[in-house]
Amino acid sequence: DLNCHTERIGRFASKKPGQDRKADSYLTYCLNREDLTRVFCRFANDFDWVRWLDSRGLLDSLFNEDGPLDEIERNLAAWFVKTAFESSDQEHLTFLVSRNSLLHPYLVSSIVQYLANNEIEKPGDCLAEWLNLILNNWHKRDTPDQAMLEALKKVEITESPWIITKTIQNFFSLSQTGREATLSLFHRQYDLEPLVTTDCLKRLWSELLEPNLAILYEDILSILTSQLMKAVADMSVLNSTLREHDSICGARKVIEESEGEAGPEWLHIFIDMMRDTILFLIKTDDKSREFYYEWWRRSKAPILWRILLYAISEDPSCSDDYRIGVILDNGWLTNPVLRVEIVKIIRNSLRATSISLKKMVVETIEAEANKVNKGSEHIAGLRLNPVIEEMLSIVEESAVDSPEIRRLIEALEEKNNDPTRQ
Repeated sequence: DLNCHTERIGRFASKKPGQDRKADSYLTYCLNREDLTRVFCRFANDFDWVRWLDSRGLLDSLFNEDGPLDEIERNLAAWFVKTAFESSDQEHLTFLVSRNSLLHPYLVSSIVQYLANNEIEKPGDCLAEWLNLILNNWHKRDTPDQAMLEALKKVEITESPWIITKTIQNFFSLSQTGREATLSLFHRQYDLEPLVTTDCLKRLWSELLEPNLAILYEDILSILTSQLMKAVADMSVLNSTLREHDSICGARKVIEESEGEAGPEWLHIFIDMMRDTILFLIKTDDKSREFYYEWWRRSKAPILWRILLYAISEDPSCSDDYRIGVILDNGWLTNPVLRVEIVKIIRNSLRATSISLKKMVVETIEAEANKVNKGSEHIAGLRLNPVIEEMLSIVEESAVDSPEIRRLIEALEEKNNDPTRQ
């Protein structure tokens, strides 16, 4: 029985579809049987069979996101993908795009897996268009992200940088998980996560992005900056307009190293990528980094302020006066969220700055101390706010070579430790 069907199907399907109604009726019958559908797929290589199947509604399930496919539909999906990449033209891709419908997850996964596992004899721009189709039809947790990485590696980045840009944009995009947030003190209803797994993000960085930073740095920094600003907005303490106490900062102890940090792993991957990309620009003395410095400074996101302070502390083109000036001009000296980065700059740069800047630092600490103590009842032995006290101690260590600064510090310490002070 099967041999007879195989011979008959081969006679019809190895040619273009014709006008023979009996043949059409017979093939329609065959495509309702799983075993005969597989036989049909062995012989039907011409794109006209795609049109024939489509005209009879036999491909409709591939353009419906919902519901599982049966074995016949899965066989047709695999057949479609195989014939698409064995063909020398772009008719299959044009057909999918022209339907203007979201593709079934199984079809998308089949395309990704085929691209990842086979040598593709298609021009680079055509391959990029297939990858674009996948990104436009991505199904979170269904589309295989590791296979997508393998497919992306077959694109020549210098020829089609736009598809890598879109990949960064899509993969880094944060969305709600549906779970309760785990970081915020007064958390919003949902937590956030990127489109793909953290393992995929790590491989994307090490295998595609990091080796091509000279081409991709702008996309990486711009997209990650925007996504971190989104994260701060969505996961911050709700009653903090400047978000100075946002939970994003609380999850990251130091910018230099993420190992052993708490909080969502994607957040540390994002910060590590930004850090390494800006260090690349510093190392290559790319002046475009100044644009990002200013963007981060103007943002309302303390995690970006921290990355800025880290960057200028590592940037040899930034003078000691400039580093201290950034802290003072933005009112960050006693901001507890920025403590780690500010302490590093004060310890490394204050000693080499001018007397006038040192005075401004002490005067800023005094103003902050007065602000904290103003209006509060005096308690015997009241000391400075711990953050302010720590900063004063560090300033004292860093400015010991200046008698004038020492006198200012001693006067401030005496004032704030005097039990008779009103």
